[in-house]
Amino acid sequence: MLDEKRLADKIESVFDKCQKETDDANSSKTLLAKEIAKAVVEEIKELKINYVSGLTTTAGPVTGTFTYELK
Repeated sequence: MLDEKRLADKIESVFDKCQKETDDANSSKTLLAKEIAKAVVEEIKELKINYVSGLTTTAGPVTGTFTYELK
């Protein structure tokens, strides 16, 4: 399940890391971009797809419209 607070906490942690950078603003910017991207990808990986209905078969190819819920 996607969790806005968990993602916000990860992003806040990234900002905390970047605020400690005092020598090179560009490395801080790179770190910020990489860590936010990592946090977003991790959060997306938590997404669950709940199959509801719609697919049928009679021992041939599966047909129908995939009905789902994102959790």
